[in-house]
Amino acid sequence: TGTEGTAVSGSITYPENTVPRRAFFLSAGKTGLTTAILPNTLTDIGKNAFNNCSGLTTVVIPDDVTQIDSLAFYKCTQLASISLPQNLETIGMSAFGFCEKLTQINIPASVTSIGAVAFLGTKADIFVDEYNSFYLSEEGLLFDKDKTILMYCPNNKNGLYNIPPSVNTIDVDAFYGCAGLFNINIPPSVTTLKDKAFENCTNLNSIIIPPSVNFIGGGVFYNCSSLNNIITLNFTPIDLSGSPDVFYNVNKNTCMLNVPPGSLDAYKGANQWQDFLNIMENGTSSYNNGTLGGAWYTVLNGEQDTYFLFDGNGIINEMGAFYDHSVPNIGTYTVSSDGTVSMNITIGTENFTAGGQFMNPDSIAVTSPMTGYMVRIPNTAVLNG
Repeated sequence: TGTEGTAVSGSITYPENTVPRRAFFLSAGKTGLTTAILPNTLTDIGKNAFNNCSGLTTVVIPDDVTQIDSLAFYKCTQLASISLPQNLETIGMSAFGFCEKLTQINIPASVTSIGAVAFLGTKADIFVDEYNSFYLSEEGLLFDKDKTILMYCPNNKNGLYNIPPSVNTIDVDAFYGCAGLFNINIPPSVTTLKDKAFENCTNLNSIIIPPSVNFIGGGVFYNCSSLNNIITLNFTPIDLSGSPDVFYNVNKNTCMLNVPPGSLDAYKGANQWQDFLNIMENGTSSYNNGTLGGAWYTVLNGEQDTYFLFDGNGIINEMGAFYDHSVPNIGTYTVSSDGTVSMNITIGTENFTAGGQFMNPDSIAVTSPMTGYMVRIPNTAVLNG
């Protein structure tokens, strides 16, 4: 129903059983088309078919549709719900991009291909059928079946989000417009941040880039205008020469860039990293306990410390940021900050205060495993187990 016709005029040959490409597209926006009830013989909804149908509120898609092509429902801003057919196989690039009123999308088991940024700019929680062999969902987010690629996060997520430790790739625009997130913890499994992964996360205030990351795409932190602290744990700056505008609209005069010890000069000479006015090296501590091994690496982050425990190969096997912290080994350790002043750490008791402050100047005790609090270790400390 509605009063407006197709976007083009003249003689056009349309394929059989298909809503043709650009069939109802109007660049200025088509407000008169409010309901589309598609015929049962339909198998394909073409590229841009309903693009910018800003008045469309209801679409009935028949069961035999196997493909919803790229941009098919792009900017259908009044579309509040959609029922995907049980025989659907393909969802094209940006097929439901900026369908701002969608709150939930159920992906049937039959879907084998979901294009890039298929749900860009929406708040819809994704629910993938448990029998789907190619994708899965968790807390409304979309992943590939192996949970190694984080493809999409609804833009109404708030607070802190911990990326699952199985993920190695943050996909293009995965966190687009997640303005409610102030902190996103990237695990040491992640190697790739694709283009604009965190675009328009306008309230993101701090980010830690683990040493596992070896590629940062263009515009990854595009318009992350509240970023005030970036911590990178790569001793060699990641090459950004082929990735334009990584930090577009991040305030380089006020945002602190924290880099590993001994790498200050390298970052000051590296493409885009050098644009930050405030670059400082983080402190380190050695950790000599034979069970855990490696180095204890602490970063001062406002009123909290962030710690990273490396194994002998320089790979993080433990990380704590803000209230996410775990110490799995029971034992007593000595912390020596200057060679003369020391304090004992006993792991396995419950004698500690909220916020992880030392109980007194000489001793500290934490639970095993410890969760919920940070433990402050001096940046210059040496721990001997």
